[in-house]
Amino acid sequence: MNPSRIRQRVRERSLIPLTDGAETRFPAAWFEGEHEVPGLRVGLPALPSDLRPLEALSWWLTPTHDLADASDTPRSPRAYLLAEGNGPAVAA
Repeated sequence: MNPSRIRQRVRERSLIPLTDGAETRFPAAWFEGEHEVPGLRVGLPALPSDLRPLEALSWWLTPTHDLADASDTPRSPRAYLLAEGNGPAVAA
């Protein structure tokens, strides 16, 4: 992805970077292998705009009963999207 497109995605909040001084990095949790997690660009922008990047990452990785699997095991938004790919369900 070219730098211009990355900046646009950051403005849209469909990619949320972590910054440390002048260094900007994107959490590996947004990706699976070399591809972004399906539904990422729907799930992240649905978060409150005042949510800090580490809070967004915590939400992304924390299991919830709202996204439980068929055996009622809670799943994180990331795990849910990797299994189901349903971005609108995560955004809700």
